[in-house]
Amino acid sequence: MAKKFTRNTPFSEFISDIILKNACVKGVDWTQLSKFKDKTFGEAMDEFLLDKNANQAWASWCLYNYYEDWEKSLREDCMKKIKDSMSAFMLYTNLETISDEEENILKSKFEGKLPTAEKELKDGKIKRKKDKEKDKDKNKDKN
Repeated sequence: MAKKFTRNTPFSEFISDIILKNACVKGVDWTQLSKFKDKTFGEAMDEFLLDKNANQAWASWCLYNYYEDWEKSLREDCMKKIKDSMSAFMLYTNLETISDEEENILKSKFEGKLPTAEKELKDGKIKRKKDKEKDKDKNKDKN
C-alpha cells in the first residue's frame, strides 16, 4: 500500500492533515505554512532535523500518529530527532509494525540508560505491541 506522505508530498498537505487531527500547528515553528508552503515534506523534514530549537515531543507525536502514513525515510529522520531515552523507549514499545532498522535507531537512544525499564522489558513485565502482534499471529496459526 502506498504511503500517504512521502518526501515529495507537498508539505501543505501534511499541514492540512494535522489540523484535522487537532494538532497544535502554531506550537511548532517548522509547521508554519508561510515558511514551508512551497516546500516538499522532505525539505521541511530536513529543516526540522537541523533546527536545534525544534521540540522532540513533536517528533514523538508525529510517529505515534503518522507511523503508518509516512514512508520509511521520513520515519527514520523523525526518529533521529528524538534524544530523550524514555521517549525512544515508549516508541520502541508502542509501535506495532516497526522495522528492524527503526528498532535499532530507537534502541540506540535508550539502551543502558533505563535499567529498570529495560529489565522489565526483558522479564516480560513490559510488553511490546509488536511482540503482541507476533503472538496473535502464532495463535492464529495454531488454530
